[in-house]
Amino acid sequence: MHRVFVTAVAAATLAFAACGGGGGGPAPSTPTATATSTVTPPVSVATPENLTPAATATAAAPTSTPKPASEAVTPIAQQTNPTPAGNTPPAPATPTPTPPPAAGNPASASVGVSGVRSYFWSPANVAIAPGGSVTWSWSGDVFHDVVVEGLGYSSGDPVKAGSYTLTFPSSGTYAVSCSIHPDTMRGTVKVE
Repeated sequence: MHRVFVTAVAAATLAFAACGGGGGGPAPSTPTATATSTVTPPVSVATPENLTPAATATAAAPTSTPKPASEAVTPIAQQTNPTPAGNTPPAPATPTPTPPPAAGNPASASVGVSGVRSYFWSPANVAIAPGGSVTWSWSGDVFHDVVVEGLGYSSGDPVKAGSYTLTFPSSGTYAVSCSIHPDTMRGTVKVE
């Protein structure tokens, strides 16, 4: 009977020690994660003949005491798409107004009168950019004027010396003449 009692006490002591009991200390808090270990009781049965004080102390001490596992939890920060080293992302595109294409024609032209007894616009044909202007000028003993029918323009009464400037606001080809010499003083203003 004594053997059964010692065996029961030894088994209870091992079970109690394995559970972390045995003291007046506070009860362990509930861990978020628990490490587990298995305690295997000795295979031999304790009897008074083979139970010595050293063996009793060894049998009563657990081989390992389970401790709650502590785990460091780091909050996850919101991640952005990283840029690989050495690659700088391009700056956002800034809209740049596109200037209108430069006109191939000049903004202005000058026309004179040439000839003796037969008079001509010189040069007879000119080209300017839209919004450009043409200046007709002459001097001498002969009367001339400037008529642009496409714009309904007349420089007025013919004069011996004059200078007239006319602005052409839109594209097109405009016929120019002198009302006194319409057969020879003809020309065009091409606006484009």
